[in-house]
Amino acid sequence: MSKFTQYLKRTNKAALATLGLLSLSFTSQAQYCIPMSFSDCSDGDQINTFILNGANSTSINDPSTGCAADGYDDKTGLAPVSLAQGVAYSATVSSEYDEDYCAIWIDFDNSESFEPGELVAAHSSFISPTGSNVAINIPLNAALGVHRMRVMVAFPYIDWFDPTPADEFDPCNESPEWAYGEVHDYMINILPAPSCAPPSNIIVNNLSSSSVQVEWTGTGSFALEYGPQGFTPGANAGAGAQGTVISPVTSPQTIENLALLTTYDVYVRKDCGAEGYSNNSLVVSFQVISDECSDAIAIPSSGSLSTSNNGATESMDPITCEGFISSLALDVWYTFTPEETGDITLDIDEWDIDA
Repeated sequence: MSKFTQYLKRTNKAALATLGLLSLSFTSQAQYCIPMSFSDCSDGDQINTFILNGANSTSINDPSTGCAADGYDDKTGLAPVSLAQGVAYSATVSSEYDEDYCAIWIDFDNSESFEPGELVAAHSSFISPTGSNVAINIPLNAALGVHRMRVMVAFPYIDWFDPTPADEFDPCNESPEWAYGEVHDYMINILPAPSCAPPSNIIVNNLSSSSVQVEWTGTGSFALEYGPQGFTPGANAGAGAQGTVISPVTSPQTIENLALLTTYDVYVRKDCGAEGYSNNSLVVSFQVISDECSDAIAIPSSGSLSTSNNGATESMDPITCEGFISSLALDVWYTFTPEETGDITLDIDEWDIDA
């Protein structure tokens, strides 16, 4: 889809979403609210696939579901997936429209309502039609037993070009209200926390054009493994194919001698001594960038360059433009050497406002 077509579609959808705010509502089935919307999933904003692998070989495997009537599908008749206290899981979610966000709640207290504190996933990046990984974090104090889980995929541009973050979605679609989206309800079963749980909240921060710092939540000794994006990590103290293990480590840990503009995956697992090692943490992908003038990235005279300012730091004064002052200057520097004299045209044809 061309950027111009995408612009028109987004503008049209945002306009309809704004108009829809006048009449959106929700209904209830038993006590759980059933979200209603202006156009539900009729324009492709749907949960086309939801896959979640849990503990003890349990899973929810719900592919190619299409658009349910009125944008809601009760899937609570499927067998529940088992999830352990204090463990993070990765669900695969896809949508037919490529500008949707995802939010997930679990009714831990079985109150037949989804409260703000029961939000376990908020994915404020566009869900891919081919499937995106959505991190689900189960609290360590989550109530044991069977509970209802709500999965919501929705077009976030409720207010024109200002997207509503997924963590501000309303599970009943009452306030704020989106016009395009779909909701599925599933069942999950909370198990006691494993004695050797993997670390959570993995964060990667760029330090330089060749190094990053990895932080995580957890105490004790750990093994960190990194490698090219898509590599298969190892287990225990061993590295997988193409993986590099740093052990023992504690948070934070620096990874050095990385290649500029190369995308890596990183995992962390806990060393529990006689009990062995935990499972790997959820994967985190990162790209090493340069955000200093001395390490300016060369733009080729032909072809294309894929890069971003994710992880960049402030190395220049705040920007003032026509009276507007930007307090953030997450700059990335580039250099270009023309092959001949004359006019130069620089096209930026891929952008992501979530970057």
